[in-house]
Amino acid sequence: MEIQAEAERRKHAQVLESEGERQANINIADGKKVSVILESEEAAMMDQVNRAKERGPERTWAEHGPKHTCAEHEGVDSVADYKQKEGSAWSGPRMT
Repeated sequence: MEIQAEAERRKHAQVLESEGERQANINIADGKKVSVILESEEAAMMDQVNRAKERGPERTWAEHGPKHTCAEHEGVDSVADYKQKEGSAWSGPRMT
């Protein structure tokens, strides 16, 4: 009986050890995967920065920012422009 109990303990220890190794390998693989993802995101950001540098500083938000496409908002780049164009007295949300 004592020999059987010792065999069970050894078997249990081997299972725990192999599970630990398995989890360590999974952690290593996950770390490598995250590293590749972060490197590709960083490369994409650097590409955007380089492209922006190539275009130069003369391009402004007003030239490339969001624009309205409907005719009534033609040439409106901001809320201030809209208020001026429409003669609106709206001054923003009220603080109570």
